[in-house]
Amino acid sequence: MTDELTNWDYDEMVPFKEEFLSGFRTEIYQIDLKKGFEYAKDIMRDKIESAIRKEIGDQYQHITASKIKFNNVTYKYILLPIWISSYRYKDQTYMFIINGQSGQISGSYPKSNIDKIILVIFIAVIVALIYFFELY
Repeated sequence: MTDELTNWDYDEMVPFKEEFLSGFRTEIYQIDLKKGFEYAKDIMRDKIESAIRKEIGDQYQHITASKIKFNNVTYKYILLPIWISSYRYKDQTYMFIINGQSGQISGSYPKSNIDKIILVIFIAVIVALIYFFELY
């Protein structure tokens, strides 16, 4: 779920102070530096290929080759404010996380079967109307 939290303003970062964590639970990193860098390179490759497609002017272009070099690589250990919580509803647990900087939310929530039935009926009515108007 944390991958869905993308609205971070890194320009707002400040030097670390221990009092930032006072009274809060924290986690240490879960991916070592080498694996984290490989993960970051995959994300950067996707963004670079997207930029290449945009520059070409067509999202359906097939990129046959590209060469990406990473120079002057540095690492910074940063803390990002994430609120994590869960709740129980009808014997099922739902978890959600909140970006403590932007308020962006990611998580799961109970979905009503009635909503699903209404959606199916709505789609069926639209299909029936399209079919009806094509006959006339």
